[in-house]
Amino acid sequence: MEEEIMMLPVDSGSSMNKACFAGDNTPRNVFLAIVGSPQCQNIMVVLSQNDFYMGNGTKSKQDSLTLMYPH
Repeated sequence: MEEEIMMLPVDSGSSMNKACFAGDNTPRNVFLAIVGSPQCQNIMVVLSQNDFYMGNGTKSKQDSLTLMYPH
């Protein structure tokens, strides 16, 4: 039995990223092109001890994170 390989194009924009499967007419997922890291070690305990947050996960924690917009 042969496996079908699916292509997953990602459009990395300056503020938003979009992802879909090849052949789709519209994106299946749109998320912020942003990375956030805790401003200090004490905040990591409150924020579940993650080293960084990406995309939409930064929105609710943006006051406690240093935000970066990678290009």
